[in-house]
Amino acid sequence: MNHNSSYNHFYTIISVAIFFSFFSRIITFFFPLPNFINLLIFPIIFILFFFIPSIKENNYITKNFILLVIFFIISLISCIINDISLTNFALFLIIVSFPFCLFKFIIHMDQNKFYVKKIHQMLFYFLLINNLISLFQYFILGYRVDDIKGLFLEQGLGHHINGAINFFYSIYYYSLNRNELSLKKIFFIIFCLFINFISDTKSIILVIIFCGILLPILIGIDILFNPLGRKKIKIFLQSMLFSLLLITLIKFVNSFISIPSISHVNYEYLRWGFLSKYNFFNLIEFYSISDYLFGHGPAMVTSKVAYMANTLDRYVNLLNTLNFNYSDLTYLIRKIELNNFITNPTTGSSLFQLTFTNGAVLAEVGIIGFIIYFFLIINMFLYFTDDYFSLLICITVFSMSFIFTWFEESIFIVFILTMLLCHRNRELIKHK
Repeated sequence: MNHNSSYNHFYTIISVAIFFSFFSRIITFFFPLPNFINLLIFPIIFILFFFIPSIKENNYITKNFILLVIFFIISLISCIINDISLTNFALFLIIVSFPFCLFKFIIHMDQNKFYVKKIHQMLFYFLLINNLISLFQYFILGYRVDDIKGLFLEQGLGHHINGAINFFYSIYYYSLNRNELSLKKIFFIIFCLFINFISDTKSIILVIIFCGILLPILIGIDILFNPLGRKKIKIFLQSMLFSLLLITLIKFVNSFISIPSISHVNYEYLRWGFLSKYNFFNLIEFYSISDYLFGHGPAMVTSKVAYMANTLDRYVNLLNTLNFNYSDLTYLIRKIELNNFITNPTTGSSLFQLTFTNGAVLAEVGIIGFIIYFFLIINMFLYFTDDYFSLLICITVFSMSFIFTWFEESIFIVFILTMLLCHRNRELIKHK
């Protein structure tokens, strides 16, 4: 096999994934096409994962494949034990395994200067287009918060995704040539954070605060347990400055656009909200050893597939044709979520909704399935973690999987993994 041709195949797959993630909603918005087109990226990557062989010998690729196979087997066992349709099994795997299938193709771009630079440029310009549209929505159309979705029109989590990718890109953009602090760099970071603030206030601002506190702590621990050097002290001071700038910027922006989650912080409300959210673990009662080990069955609780099947009518006929199994537990959790004013996304906050990736995986494939899933995430993030900023991003992204179904959102995952790839190869990218 021609390796240059193969690398081109891997780059094409990643490029299609990025383009599809950013523009699929715009395409379905302006053209009479079915809404589920944006979901096609899941089966495409899943199928290509098995049909396109790896051309790199890499421990991370090997571990990723072995762990995925084990996860497939555990999910199948859960399916059989709970007498669930194979449709549930297939749809669950296609979506939940998406980050790890994409990871295989990402690895093959590592240390390839030509392709990495192209991916870096693609992310920059696509994000710029998204942000300009967000500004148009804010200043011209008069949209506010939940309606500022940029390119991600008619996407339930569109505003959250808009805020999240801008926040993480601001960290990535800062980490490139950290010693260079040009006006262009400062302006674009502020630009990204501004889009973050106007599109998604509560959850991402909590992430910002979390990051601002976490980064100096991580570096401080490293200094404490490793030989102290000037370079580490310099990085520690930079991180403290970065954290202070974030907090100052939040206060500054808040003085102009009045961010509710900062202006009127109600800690009792936050406490009650998170208690209500994580009451989820009491709702997914396990009645037997098999329930504990293998869960209630794939796509039978609150994974993306289960949630879509029980809340979006446009998918019902298609799923019925495919003999999809529905669950009373999904309906019960959804009913409790809507009846509680604080977990209801309309009367309370979407931050406290009962649907989040880690909870869904634990509930549907049990403790064994969740442990394997956890190792898949660790294996993937360890590959990208080569400095404090990549560690910060990986820890924060993982923590976000306790908030929303982030790991089941193709747009978010494609953006984060390709951005981490570029960060890992930052020395190859000539930052202008």
